[in-house]
Amino acid sequence: MPLIIISGLIGSGKSTLSKFFKTKGYYYLNSDKIAKNLIKNDEKIKNRLFKLFGTSIFIGKRIIIKKLRNKLIESKSNKIKIEKILHPIFFKKINQYLKDNKTKKIIIEIPLIETCGNIKYPYKVITVNTFLKFRIERFLKKNSESKALFMKLNNLQKERKFYLNNSDYVLNNNDSIEMLKVKFNKLYRVLYNESLV
Repeated sequence: MPLIIISGLIGSGKSTLSKFFKTKGYYYLNSDKIAKNLIKNDEKIKNRLFKLFGTSIFIGKRIIIKKLRNKLIESKSNKIKIEKILHPIFFKKINQYLKDNKTKKIIIEIPLIETCGNIKYPYKVITVNTFLKFRIERFLKKNSESKALFMKLNNLQKERKFYLNNSDYVLNNNDSIEMLKVKFNKLYRVLYNESLV
């Protein structure tokens, strides 16, 4: 099977769907964890973020992720600047991993669907499509954060229609986890059969 990219708006259920793929033997690349690790440890990224925001996002030599996130949600301009620093190094790392592991079945969670074009290998995009009210509920339950923060993060993403128009498959996730698993199993059979052609 080709690389599977799981995308969707914040709180849609991407991580849950990723876990279902893991049960089928897929290796899961969590882009959020990879990005946070790069931000904390890559000196080039740290130096560029320091030039951009100074000591406001640091404690000593350590970047504080929440402080950087606060800068991110201040403006779309900040978001663009942060992405210009992070994305080239992030996608270089992802593409190198894919090159080194061509025989593995891999899924990667990429929330920003517009960035999928940076992947150099064949892939299929699955968008998890969920009503706003459920996304808010899930975000608040999972993160113990405010609705205001959710809305700020949500407003930095593309519109729902953009996700739907740029996906190979769409899984609606407005019911229980059990129902999502039923839908996943149906989709998995489609993906498996396509890979045999």
